[in-house]
This record gives sequence, C-alpha cells and structure tokens, in this order.
Amino acid sequence: MTIRDEAFALLAANRRTTDGHTYTVPSPDAYPYQWFWDSCFHAIVLAKSEPEAAMSELRALVSRQLPDGMIPHIIYWVPGDLHRYKWGTDGTSALTQPPMLAYAAWEIYKETSDDAFLAELYPALMRYYEYLISKRDPRDHHLVGITASSMCRMTYRLRTILRAAWSSWTRIAPVILTPSFV
Repeated sequence: MTIRDEAFALLAANRRTTDGHTYTVPSPDAYPYQWFWDSCFHAIVLAKSEPEAAMSELRALVSRQLPDGMIPHIIYWVPGDLHRYKWGTDGTSALTQPPMLAYAAWEIYKETSDDAFLAELYPALMRYYEYLISKRDPRDHHLVGITASSMCRMTYRLRTILRAAWSSWTRIAPVILTPSFV
C-alpha cells in the first residue's frame, strides 16, 4: 500500500455521517468533530480521488453557517466533551479560522469542473467573506483579523488586551499583550 493509499484510507476511516451531512474528523479520539480548516484541507485532498466526498465535506461545513455569515471553527455534530462548554452558539464554537473555504471550493472545481457545485456554494461563500470584511476588518484596511474578539478580555488594572491567539490556528501563536503606553 502506498502512502497515498494510506492517506485516503485514513480519510475514509475518519468519515462520519450525521443528520445527513458527511464530513471527516481529524482524529476519532482527540478531535471527534468537524473542524473548519481541517475540512477545507480534507476536501482539497479528497477532490483528487473522491470528489463527491470533497463536496460533501464543504456542504456540511457551510450547513452550520451562522446568520451573520460566520462559519464556526468546530461543528459538534455529536455532543461530547468540548460540546459542554457554552460558546454562545448552538452546536458550534464561537470562533472561526483563516479563510480557506473559497480556495478549497476552487480546488474541487479544478478537479470536477462542476459549475453546479460552485453555484450551490457561492451564496455561503459570499456571506462568509462579507462577514470577514464587515466584522473582522476593524480599521477598514481590507486586512481581515482572525483573533477571537468574542474571547478578548480587558484587564483594566494592567491595561492589556489578551486575545485568543489560537484563533489564528498556529499551534504556538503568542498571546498579544498591548500595554497602554505603547
């Protein structure tokens, strides 16, 4: 078995269907939910040999798009340990991840030439990117910020802002400290 075959076998083993939505979990034990970035990369890889599975991956992801256009970084299709935290949203986290969705959709299109798939996803893509521009570009510079504003807290005594650095989804992203005198 080649490494390519092993990779596709792993994706198939980690595929789940819940409430009519098919998605791939990164790890059945450590990460048993659908994760935004992971789903985009799963879809890109799946497009090479299983384009229908790739399309299902993105369909499942956009099916839980919030009314304001945001797409959560975790969808809790099946309640579990992380689901017990109250994120302020039903069945999802309140964070998002870097915008890989259009790129993933385009990579699927390059493999399938499926105009209907792009047309189907287009409204969700537009709402998501409009959300990023309207809610995550506070200085109107067309530079989208992905820090979790909902997770920010002001420490008035120290006058620092602590942001949830994991929202950038770099594994060792530093916490941002901004002293009031800077």
